[in-house]
Amino acid sequence: MKVGFSKASLDVPIGMEMAGYVNRKGVSKGFLKPLEAFCVLLEDNNIKLAILTFDILGIPDGFPCIISGWKTIPVATHTHSAPVPSEIKDELLNTASKLIEKAKHNLYDVKEILFKKFTVKGVCAQRRRGESLGELKGYMIHIKSLKNISFVIFPCHPTVLGPENLFYSPDLAGAIRQELSKMFDSEVIYMNSCAGNVSTRKTRKERNEKEIERLSKMFACNIDVLSSKSIAPKIEDFKEIFVSLKTVKKSSEKIDEDTKTALKLLALRKNMDGKILRICSFKLGKVPFVFHPFEMFYKRCEELDILLIGYACSYGSYLVPNDVKDGYEWIASPYSSSTEQNIVNLIKDLIR
Repeated sequence: MKVGFSKASLDVPIGMEMAGYVNRKGVSKGFLKPLEAFCVLLEDNNIKLAILTFDILGIPDGFPCIISGWKTIPVATHTHSAPVPSEIKDELLNTASKLIEKAKHNLYDVKEILFKKFTVKGVCAQRRRGESLGELKGYMIHIKSLKNISFVIFPCHPTVLGPENLFYSPDLAGAIRQELSKMFDSEVIYMNSCAGNVSTRKTRKERNEKEIERLSKMFACNIDVLSSKSIAPKIEDFKEIFVSLKTVKKSSEKIDEDTKTALKLLALRKNMDGKILRICSFKLGKVPFVFHPFEMFYKRCEELDILLIGYACSYGSYLVPNDVKDGYEWIASPYSSSTEQNIVNLIKDLIR
């Protein structure tokens, strides 16, 4: 098995509409930190995968499944401080092509892969009323080669900066990358897992760069490794499926600010009826990775105990468990109560 790596800053203009907060007023004024893009190429026998990670809210529709012969798996870090993804699609595609071209000329044999399960407490928490503030579980994949690469997969809306911010930033995801890169002496790629009901809402003290730094350092200091094992440097069982989901109408008698915001989001998602969504999976040393476009609830990570990476391939909105009948996420989700379980069943079939 071989691995290749490349990264670049996204060349996006200021003065653009920013994504993530429907109540934000104004266009971007500049940069707090660069928005970055990362490419990891994984090659084993006839399987050639390009995992592309971007500091954006979600992956725009129509992102190609293949670029230069490599199967693409595009992932968004879900920062709420970047341009509207569809408005910079050409830049994303150009960057992806350049990164793949660069990385494929720097493919190296994999020496070892370590798979770790860990928990972190205090940085993010389940945000719905009555939910636990306890520790959250994540995963790390350390690929040792001529250039070391680490995937960190953790459930958290990386949203320290709020709607008042008009400057581009990778937000908490970028700061965690930076802290862990120093700790691991490795390139770090941060990806979100089941973050639908997890954010910094109950843990942040302020909404600024200083708070991003505080929480990212806390993340690095509070990692508690539960298990660590070496896995075989082998890729197998790459699969992809395409699903089309029906949307439903929703309403609420509540008039609080969260409900108003959720209804605005739901109105923006009326064009998602029948939208084609892509889900990808593969196994790395028998460990299943699943890349999907949704915002799933944290309990799904706990129940399935597989590497579920969200905000991937396109954007599919919230998937709310059947036992959740109200609240921000339920209103903002355009799907019926049974949709989440149907997708979970598809994912289970995919990794068998």
